[in-house]
Amino acid sequence: MVRRSTSPGTAPTATRCRCRRSRSSADVDRFELVNKILGDGQQAEYVAKNREALEEQTKAFYGRLITSIDPGADVAYTFATDS
Repeated sequence: MVRRSTSPGTAPTATRCRCRRSRSSADVDRFELVNKILGDGQQAEYVAKNREALEEQTKAFYGRLITSIDPGADVAYTFATDS
């Protein structure tokens, strides 16, 4: 569960609910769950529909990761195409 929290004068941020789980609750494999919900065709459609946003998110994530290690790094991206 994701909750939105705000402090006075700050922007809202998402935080994970760290609720206690019972010992009998099974661990959920999120990737397996998504694969069950979205079949191969639906996954391909989702990626095609959201390609630009996914690529921007990838650049932002890996760019921050790489430049946190080497601030002078020149990062280039090459994404696969639908051929």
